[in-house]
Formats: sequence, C-alpha cells, structure tokens
Amino acid sequence: MESSELSLLKQFIIKNGTMKSFKKKEPFITEGNKSTYVGFVKSGLFRYIKLDNRGTEHIIGFAFQNEYIAEYHSYICKIPSLLTIEAATNSVAYVISLETLHAFWETDIQTLRLRSIVAEKLYAQFYERVISLHCDTAEERYLKLIQQYPEVTNKLSLKDIASYLSVTPETVSHIRKKITTSRIS
Repeated sequence: MESSELSLLKQFIIKNGTMKSFKKKEPFITEGNKSTYVGFVKSGLFRYIKLDNRGTEHIIGFAFQNEYIAEYHSYICKIPSLLTIEAATNSVAYVISLETLHAFWETDIQTLRLRSIVAEKLYAQFYERVISLHCDTAEERYLKLIQQYPEVTNKLSLKDIASYLSVTPETVSHIRKKITTSRIS
C-alpha cells in the first residue's frame, strides 16, 4: 500500500507508536484473538497465516519493510481474528493500538478521508489477489511476487513461497528452473 496520502498514517504510527522487536515466529496477532494493534514494519517481514481443518498452514499474505500490518477484518467486523500474523524473520515494527488509531481517524475530514483510502487500497489488494489466484498461472503469480518483492526469495523458504502461491514447493522449483533456463538462452 503506497501513496503520498499514506505518509500521514506512517508518520502518525511512528510518532505515537512503540517500536517493538519480534523474534522469528513471534505473533503480532494469533488466530482467535481480537485485533487490538496496527503496525508499520521498520525492518523484517511478517506473514499472514491460516490453518485449515487438517492443521496445514496456508500463507495468505506478507507485510514487508515499509508496509503496514493489521488484521483489518477482525477490526472492522469486531470479531476474533481468522488468521495469525507472525514475524517470518527477526523484525521490528512500530505498533499502535487500534483505539489510538480510531481516535486519529476521527480527528478531521483529512483523517476520515485517509481511513477511506486505506480501506479502498486493502479492498483493491484483496480483489487483485483473488483474481490472480483464479486466473493467473502459478508462474505468473510467482513472477508478480518477485517483481513486487525481489528480496522474497532470500528471506522466505521455498515452502512459504509455495504456500502463498497455492502450489507445491516442487512447482516453485520447476518455475525457478524454467525462468533461469530461459534467462540463459
């Protein structure tokens, strides 16, 4: 989520939040708990995880450096979180309570407009992800991921990348091999 309008939100979170270190696998929020915080990633990487009925982990999304982390669905619906957000690497984030953020949204027309922009951008990201999962090939999804986050291959395991793409690790290996071979040719 990038735009000049969002710099106001970033500044607010950094100024009013608390810088917190997260060890690898440490949760930002755990499935079943109510969302109480939002964050801005100073360094590191977070992953959004959902366990299915068999206990298999599915990676739904990521939050990289200079991105926001929140379980927005839990916040707006006032329900327990449907997923877990955890640090995928040792990470640092500025963290602020949603209560403080809510008070910020109510400050003036500019912050109310900002809240609307955030909601619209989150919706657009979700919508594009759903379309991609249904319409793009695994290779197209992989290429989009590494184009958006070039460092992802150095920071995440093959298993994590495969989970996010909804394919097997072997499929990701084949895609990587095909891309490498076509670059050499």
